[in-house]
Formats: sequence, C-alpha cells, structure tokens
Amino acid sequence: PASVAQRVKRSRVGAGGLMVIIEHAHGLSSAYMHLSDYTVQTGDRVEGGQQIGRVGRSGIKRSSAHLHFEIRKDDRHIDPIPLLAPYTFGPRETWWGQRAEIIEKGRRKLRRVKRWRDRQAKRARSAAEQAAQKAKAKLAESP
Repeated sequence: PASVAQRVKRSRVGAGGLMVIIEHAHGLSSAYMHLSDYTVQTGDRVEGGQQIGRVGRSGIKRSSAHLHFEIRKDDRHIDPIPLLAPYTFGPRETWWGQRAEIIEKGRRKLRRVKRWRDRQAKRARSAAEQAAQKAKAKLAESP
C-alpha cells in the first residue's frame, strides 16, 4: 500500500527493477522498488493504503522477493525512521523479536557459565601446580 499519498511521480523499470515513486508534500517522495508489477501509472493520484504494486524480485541484483523502500527529501535519500516512527514497532513487540531476546539471554548465560568454569579450572590447575611444587620441595628436603 502507498504511504500517505499524493501523485505518482514515476512508474518505470530501472536498476531497482519495477518501481513506483510517489510525490508527497514538502519535497518528500517515497520509492517502492523490486516490484513484480505495479497497478498505477505516472501522473495517477493515489491515497494512503491504496495498493500500488506487488512485492517481487525485479532489478539488477536478483534475490528473494522483497520490497526496497526509500524516503527522499528534494531527491536526496533520508532516514525514514523518524517519519515512520508513529507507525512502527520495535523488535521486542514481535514474536520473533521476543524469541531472539530469549535466545540471546540464553547465550549470555552460557557465556557466564563458561567463564565461571574456565576460572574454576584455572584455580584447580594453580592449586595442583602449587601442591606439586610443595611435594617436590619436600622430596628435595628429605635425605
């Protein structure tokens, strides 16, 4: 779906495959690339939420189907996150994000356990070396 909308600036084939660029107010535009097809033409007016195409894998570097999304201000790329923040959610708010956090907690715990075991092994080696040195010293003292 189109983001809050205005007019289709371009719908064409380029390095980003089939793409649609939508012109918004204040010099902003949004680009949607690697589409399998698009349903709008240059000059069309679009509304927020309107379908403008389908996700695909078109373009120079072929990979699995995905959407390349950009926001531009006066034809220069800008970070879209500040503009989209009210409409997004963090990874912890998804099932996969929560799962990844649980996995990472488990990994951290395993690393702590490994460090603890390494310290215990080092202490045991040190104690064994000291005991061996004492035994050698006693043997050296005895006639």
